[in-house]
Amino acid sequence: MLGRAEGRLRLGYSIHSELSDLKGLLEEVRACHLLLQERFRAREEEIKSFGEKALSRHRVMAEGVSQALLEYMALVEGLSPDRPPSLSRIEHLLTLLQTILPVRKKPIFGTLPYKHLRYPAKEPPEGPLIRPAYGGGDRVVKPEDLQSTSEAPITQEIALLAQSLNWNPVSIYEWVKNNIETEWYWGMMKGAEETLRQRRGNDADQASLLISLLRASGYPARYVRGVIEFFPDLEGAKNLFGIDEPHKMAEYLQKAGIPFKVIISGGRITNLQMEHIWVEVYVPYANYRGAILDEHGKTWLGLDTSIKVTGYSYNSPREIPATLSFLALRDQYLSAPQNQTPLEYLRSQIGSQLSNLSQPVSYEELLWTRTLIPEVLNILPASLQFRQTRITHEYTELPEELRHRVRFIAAQGPHQELFDITLDASRLSNQKIVLTYEPESREDQEIINSYGGLDNTPGYLIRLRPVLTLNGEKVAVGREGLPMGREYELILELISPNGVERIINTHITGNLSVIGIVSQNASLIRNEVETEKNAETLLHEEAIRYIERWNRAEEELASLFRLRLARPIPTVVTLGGVIEVSYLLDTPYGFEWKGLYVDSDLRAVETVTTRFSPNQSQGLFMELSSLQGSILENRLFEEAFG
Repeated sequence: MLGRAEGRLRLGYSIHSELSDLKGLLEEVRACHLLLQERFRAREEEIKSFGEKALSRHRVMAEGVSQALLEYMALVEGLSPDRPPSLSRIEHLLTLLQTILPVRKKPIFGTLPYKHLRYPAKEPPEGPLIRPAYGGGDRVVKPEDLQSTSEAPITQEIALLAQSLNWNPVSIYEWVKNNIETEWYWGMMKGAEETLRQRRGNDADQASLLISLLRASGYPARYVRGVIEFFPDLEGAKNLFGIDEPHKMAEYLQKAGIPFKVIISGGRITNLQMEHIWVEVYVPYANYRGAILDEHGKTWLGLDTSIKVTGYSYNSPREIPATLSFLALRDQYLSAPQNQTPLEYLRSQIGSQLSNLSQPVSYEELLWTRTLIPEVLNILPASLQFRQTRITHEYTELPEELRHRVRFIAAQGPHQELFDITLDASRLSNQKIVLTYEPESREDQEIINSYGGLDNTPGYLIRLRPVLTLNGEKVAVGREGLPMGREYELILELISPNGVERIINTHITGNLSVIGIVSQNASLIRNEVETEKNAETLLHEEAIRYIERWNRAEEELASLFRLRLARPIPTVVTLGGVIEVSYLLDTPYGFEWKGLYVDSDLRAVETVTTRFSPNQSQGLFMELSSLQGSILENRLFEEAFG
């Protein structure tokens, strides 16, 4: 009403009707004020036994509400419909209301930020240069060459695998080389354990797994970082990337965030230089080239498992019929309510069209696939499978600059930071990350107990600290508490060697939320100890399943459109409760659980076309994949929670 009155006054119109309405509501406000005063008096008697903290908060609340209402009523009483007030008096009333009423922030859910990161091209560093141990540098074995590190830990799982490979460096090298699929992104995102679980990883993550297995077996090992060229030329690289055109390979490295440089000779790209991470290990080598039959002739040796020597075998997919229009199928899907996901619809419609051809073709025959060709030599190679242009670093553990990390900042406004913690993405991928709450003090817990639980407790009487847990263990606790129901921001920064991506969500104090973070592939880690699933576990499982289903759809669409995919940073999804907070003026008073939300916070994907890709394939891929991700959000509720 006041907003309308202000607008009419500015235009020189009468505000008699608005003022009459305000006056009419004044009696209601006065009656509410009297009722509230009586209720506050009754509650004060009730909570005197709860302690000084509860009593103090109650009195602050009661006095604040009474003062705000008295000021409002006095201002409205001074208005007369017969004598139009000045614009400044209306503005004063508006300012008061903006001060004493709650400001609703944008909810956490409602967007699907699915995007390309568009990294600029970055060249590998020029130097300074070093000599690794296998090249005549520092060959002295140190304790750090055998120690367990955060990215290359010697865990029970790692030790059991090393034992199954007879603690043999040849078997360890060949197992990693033949069982871990190569992905393309820059920096350590998973670490040894997650790379082992996913059976996929880039150069840094495969190096971490190889080092942890070698160190678990008693062999000193280090990381080596430098710049390499494909040997002897780009033919092997074409098979490795699944891309024929050299300029497309360069585009793929750029989009994956890997520093690279093209080598041009005779007016064409003849090779690529790229920054790379590999391993050096100290093993008996002289007599049997790493096969441990004796302990003689120990030496430092360079090893790499991510550049697959034998490469991949590719199928020959059938050509997509010219009559098949993906745009038309997309429009058909959107033209009416559907029981199928976009991908299910696409599959069935394409299948029915293909079956009507003069020479029927199955949907699966359109998909472009590849299979890793294993290589078993039973010896360690005498040299690396690439040309070492320059070597710039040697590490016992990877530095911060090469690690993907996630920073969690909880804050209420710019000057009230609750916690700030940065963790390696390798610790977080596929793990149970929960944003929960604990009473600020023992007295707060006693107040909650007195009311029979959090749901029954008036929000203004207690304060809760936000707590970030990882697999049930606290990793960050708020420096101070907030009233239950109060909104605050949780900022997530995905920090990679290529920059920072920021996510800002508004959370409600007291409302459980689970954050799913996945580096590349989603996989549920079973907890054998957990006999009964609580809310945290149920939400975590659905967050991971959601990402896993979208991953599978993304990979199938890329296979259909003959695209090469890269995911340069982790994916983030949040699930939690939908809470309706009731306010007494601008103070949260109570809240009611209404249901669940899911929000795909950030998902970055890069695509590169191949010579087999149909026209407009990248745009179609993004449209269909984002639609699939959106539909999977509501499928999560329908299928997981009924």
